[in-house]
Amino acid sequence: MKECASGFTMLELVIVIIMIGILSAYVAPRFLFYSDEQISVCQEASSLILHTQSININQGASPNVKFIALKTGQIGICMEGSCDSSDANNFVLHMDSKAPNVLLQTKKDSIPVMFNGMGQLIEPASPVELKFYNTKNADAYCVVSVNKEGAVSWK
Repeated sequence: MKECASGFTMLELVIVIIMIGILSAYVAPRFLFYSDEQISVCQEASSLILHTQSININQGASPNVKFIALKTGQIGICMEGSCDSSDANNFVLHMDSKAPNVLLQTKKDSIPVMFNGMGQLIEPASPVELKFYNTKNADAYCVVSVNKEGAVSWK
């Protein structure tokens, strides 16, 4: 009678280790660097910036809508004439501060973003990066970028 060896082969063990490595490389950064609050803020900021760009394109030659990000982490859209860039109460469309642990990293009180009728960035004059960080973990942050041509991305 022949005895059967029990256990896993070396090939099976190597394949399982490789699969665990691939999964951990994908999943670990999400748990270490991003919180749901930050992801929500960055998605909402990107969406509001694109909405601002769309409104200004539709207005054509006289765009007057701005996206504003406050140091407190609040973000919103306001009309240029009635826009006090340090007060979230003037926002026509805004994100409620449901993320109290997420702030905007900037030396200014606010950062305005405005586009021309062709969707290109006119304010500020250079590309902008909005870095939202978590007050509970300073290493945890996400960045919303707008380049001169008006392309919006976040990471």
